[in-house]
Amino acid sequence: MRRLTVTEARNGFLKLAEDLARDPREVVGITRRGRPAMALVSAELYESLVETLDLLGDEAEASRLRRALREEKGGNVAGRRRQP
Repeated sequence: MRRLTVTEARNGFLKLAEDLARDPREVVGITRRGRPAMALVSAELYESLVETLDLLGDEAEASRLRRALREEKGGNVAGRRRQP
């Protein structure tokens, strides 16, 4: 994660927006007086994070997701075992 001070972020805001558009998975940490103050992310990453939190906040959806991940890890995809 790239880190900038509030002043650096303010002075380079347009470039930050361009950088995040170019690499939407990037996160820029903003510090104030040497302490973490905020994180700047692309709209694409923000929407992805919110959607993930919504899914994990719904117990039924979270359970289905955990089961699907276990099945995939075990090689069971779409109800079929992968052939070695």
